[in-house]
Amino acid sequence: MSRMVYLAGAVELEDTWRARATEVLEKEGFIALDPLRGEECKVVGKHLVPNVPAELIVARDLNDLRRIKHAAGICLMHLKTTEDGRNPTATLCEMMWCYDNRVPIIAVIGPKCSPYLKNHPWVKVMVTHKETSLTAAMDVIVTQFK
Repeated sequence: MSRMVYLAGAVELEDTWRARATEVLEKEGFIALDPLRGEECKVVGKHLVPNVPAELIVARDLNDLRRIKHAAGICLMHLKTTEDGRNPTATLCEMMWCYDNRVPIIAVIGPKCSPYLKNHPWVKVMVTHKETSLTAAMDVIVTQFK
């Protein structure tokens, strides 16, 4: 059975890291769960607005997180601040859920991560393994969790 990897991180219009992670991880035999699948966002003022109701987004994300828990999965978490300055707020909720349910969190905490977030006690304690790049984080998953 393939291990599942949940792809957590802030939403951006040009969200290429999830596509890269999916491609690499699936070539290595993992199942990537992209919480943005089937969603499209548009910019309204300073906000990104999804085409899916909030209740359905949260229900699907929690269902995916339960799936990775029961499949001995992993969470790949990208903790970067978006290009328009937003921090990964919902990602922190996913972090707490994973930690509380003993799902390993491999996090990208690179130069685009807020110094406050990077040094926050909860991030320091809850993240299983920290890397400064997506490539390095995926290497950890492939070598340590296959």
